[in-house]
Amino acid sequence: MNVATFGFIPFAGFFLLNKQNVDDFFRGKIDHVECTAYEGPEGYGQENSACRTLDGRIWFPGSKGLIAVDPTNIPVNWVVPPVNIYRVRAGGAELDCSKPLILKPGQQDIEFSYTAISFISPEKIRFRYKLEGLDRDWIEAGGRRLAYYANLKPGRYTFHVTACNADGVWNQAGVPVQIQLLPHFHQTVWFRLLCGVAVVGLSWAVTAGGFAI
Repeated sequence: MNVATFGFIPFAGFFLLNKQNVDDFFRGKIDHVECTAYEGPEGYGQENSACRTLDGRIWFPGSKGLIAVDPTNIPVNWVVPPVNIYRVRAGGAELDCSKPLILKPGQQDIEFSYTAISFISPEKIRFRYKLEGLDRDWIEAGGRRLAYYANLKPGRYTFHVTACNADGVWNQAGVPVQIQLLPHFHQTVWFRLLCGVAVVGLSWAVTAGGFAI
């Protein structure tokens, strides 16, 4: 058998034929073509059944015949999945993430829950996120839909999350959430200035002999 081709009879199965025999049949050299039938679990009816022909196409059985796919001519899905941050929790409290967040002192533990919508292979959506003001690079999250940060210092941050579809096309815009974590009084600049003034005043008093040590 030099070259094999595949034929298909709907609802019957796959048939393996010798190409040379087929050519000889059409030339009238032989009066029939022998073939090998693959039925039942070997042919039609098995979801994972497939074959590849010499032109590179891959053939799958369907309820109405064969389905041919050319791997070299599969279009790229350029539709990116829209991302949505649907919940933010800080210090055990759920916050309204539709507007910039102002966190109270002590709410330094924050959790972001996000998702993305895709009607084509939603299980293959991948995410990455970054907390601007803390992270230098994007964090690859894979299919995980949760980001958690602990012991944040007071300051301003922006959380970004983006997603890509099954073809690896990323949503470049992503979704940002602005955050301001307020400090405790002892973490403020004013408190530090007062401490500095107190230290300078105490040093001056000691130097001037105003206090007995």
